[in-house]
Amino acid sequence: MIERHRGSLAAVVVVAMLAMACNAAASPSPTGTAASSPAGSGEPSAPTASDKRVVWATYETVDSAFATETDDAYILTQAGIGEMLTENNFDGELQAGLATEWERTGDLTWDFTLQEGVTFHDGTPFNAEAVANALTHLLEAEAPARSFNPNTFASVEASGESVVTITTVSPNALVPFYLASPNTLILAPKAYESDTIDPIQAGTGPFVMTSMNLPQSITLERNETYWDGQVALAGGEVRFIPDGGTRVTLLQTGEAHAANSLPIAAIPTLETDSNLTVIRGAQPRTNTLYLNNQKAPLDDVRVRQAIQAAIDTDALANVVLEGAVEPAIGPFAPTAAWAPAGAQPIARDLDKARSLLADAGIAEGSLTLGIWAYPGRPELPDVAVAIQGMLAEVGITAEVRVADYAALEPDVLAGNFDMMLLSRSYLTDINDPAGYLRSDYTCEGSYNLTHFCDEEVDAQLEEVIVNEDPSARYAVYTELAEKFHEEAIDVFLYHPQAIGANSVKLQNYQFHPMEHFVLTAQLSLAD
Repeated sequence: MIERHRGSLAAVVVVAMLAMACNAAASPSPTGTAASSPAGSGEPSAPTASDKRVVWATYETVDSAFATETDDAYILTQAGIGEMLTENNFDGELQAGLATEWERTGDLTWDFTLQEGVTFHDGTPFNAEAVANALTHLLEAEAPARSFNPNTFASVEASGESVVTITTVSPNALVPFYLASPNTLILAPKAYESDTIDPIQAGTGPFVMTSMNLPQSITLERNETYWDGQVALAGGEVRFIPDGGTRVTLLQTGEAHAANSLPIAAIPTLETDSNLTVIRGAQPRTNTLYLNNQKAPLDDVRVRQAIQAAIDTDALANVVLEGAVEPAIGPFAPTAAWAPAGAQPIARDLDKARSLLADAGIAEGSLTLGIWAYPGRPELPDVAVAIQGMLAEVGITAEVRVADYAALEPDVLAGNFDMMLLSRSYLTDINDPAGYLRSDYTCEGSYNLTHFCDEEVDAQLEEVIVNEDPSARYAVYTELAEKFHEEAIDVFLYHPQAIGANSVKLQNYQFHPMEHFVLTAQLSLAD
């Protein structure tokens, strides 16, 4: 999701976004007027409406009853149900969504002007009151969203029928980027009337959720009065299939028209299937071994560096993952505008690892640590086992636990873990790494799984969000990337690709590098 503005931000923000089959830098500006355009800007015009229906199989599951402050919000945008005020399109550009333009009106205030002619799926009007209601609900969540929370935003108010005023806690040059997060999708007032979100007929997008059969699936119908053009498909179904092998089978049998996050081992078979097209999409994402910096002995930098030195990222990338990924150079891929110049992947050094452990007073063979992984990213359990073997070579016993992410997250957030494998996008929350860094690496960060706390880092990131000069912000991101890598705050393993596949009959299907959209108005099925 994305946009532009009319305020004082003169510099163009260059966001390194990677689209399917290419590495392309995009240049959104976080302030000003944006032309109205669909989420898939640059896509072909929607074909004639048909009676065909699509089935999409995803590894995601509905874990939090569609609470918009959680990752369940992504399911609602991917399924074409919910939309945000601003959007990051398929080329990584910030553009208009449910807002046509935005303007910074003061140090702490921004005005967003809304699209006209939009109604919610239940027929109620889309207006400033509805937007304020939805975003205020998000601010009041018990566990606020990483991208939109009271630490950053003070209030959302209707300033008229079609103008919303958003007030921040402190000056923030990146507000329009935050409003492109799927967490900020706008649902009809009725969706918020009970203790849990009711997404049935509550969105504004091209598809209406008409029923749910959780945890298995949701059913969609065409939005006949979609504000942004004709919807080609009659509807469809989203199936929640955690097992990657099952998603592959659904594709091969034709039961699903598209599926994401497929096992790397399945690629050769899928590529020989003339009925399927395999997608390898580069992403602004790093798969990381998160280390609990507040739990002994991982609170000792020497122990963390020993773990880092024991891991062979080249072997993970080229043997375990069969060359489908690149070894990490730090938290950011080398193509990112803020990645440290000349940074190199971890160089495995077993002697260094043993020496660091000895310096930390840890006798060889005496340290046992847990390493957790979840099967939603199908390669992570294999990576966990590989790392288990690598750590054994320096006398560290790693006990592997594999469970659904929803089962692991509460303990990780509470600090009741040692190490966890996670696939994390550094542009997921907002289209600038400030969102990721503030949520993951500040003392009060809402997604600080590492439990890292450094007041100097906090101060740097507080200053960066008020800076309207992107080059100055990028310099801070580079400095922090170097610090996190050198001090082994976490162990950055590899930069993955998104691996999916779709039926050759599925037309106008695109890979979104931030995984915000899948089912769009333009999507169609050939005979």
